[in-house]
Amino acid sequence: MLSLVLSALLLQPGKVEVDLTYVTRGDEEIKLDFYHADGAGPHPVAVVIHGGTWMTGKKEDMEEICIELAKNGISSATINYRLAPAHKWPAMDEDARESIKWLYSNSKRFSIDPDRTCLVGASAGAQIALHIGLQDHAPNLKGIVNLFAPTDFAHDFDPALTQLLAPAILGEVEGGYAPLFKSMSPVSHVSKNDPPVFTIHGVEDELVPVEQARRLDRALKTVGVSHEMILIEGMGHELPTEKPEVAAAVSRALAFLKKQL
Repeated sequence: MLSLVLSALLLQPGKVEVDLTYVTRGDEEIKLDFYHADGAGPHPVAVVIHGGTWMTGKKEDMEEICIELAKNGISSATINYRLAPAHKWPAMDEDARESIKWLYSNSKRFSIDPDRTCLVGASAGAQIALHIGLQDHAPNLKGIVNLFAPTDFAHDFDPALTQLLAPAILGEVEGGYAPLFKSMSPVSHVSKNDPPVFTIHGVEDELVPVEQARRLDRALKTVGVSHEMILIEGMGHELPTEKPEVAAAVSRALAFLKKQL
């Protein structure tokens, strides 16, 4: 009886469950942390994907975002995924998709509504979120929040740097990387059936040029997909929420999600 009471307490809204295995690849357990929204469910759910050039980063990097989502009535899972160079693309994309399936299969356990799903990502994690969301066209996917994602690998990046990183992320490819760059690029998958997107990008971003946000904006608007974009002066490849203009942008992103969900 005591164990049942303790389990019930742990699953109260606003609580966090950490290191839950959502898929096993060989002998590697891939884990996520689940943040229960405040208030009674079932709640909408966000899958939150960290960045790190597909080679570094961890689920805990997105803790602050998940806490804010919970305060706004949105449950969320921040996920780990397989990283390069040990694993090549599309391993990261495959793991993120698997996390969505796992959450859906456990919707009653987490008191979530699969028909109200959104994706949130930062940098490489935002590329993964867009890559999934702009292809699947699932009616339950209601929106994507894109924090400074690379969206078109054919433009704006230093070719020498791109070619240096490509073998680590994609492996050795005969005939060149252009086809893989195109398939990885979210702009390649834009269509009129895509869910709404909200983008925040720093004008001074030296890692992912701000033109990447503008390219996505043009592509989405050309086919009539709703897209809100905030470009922040003085912000680089980061999300410094202590700055008023960044905090205001995050608040608008949360309002966007609440409206879509």
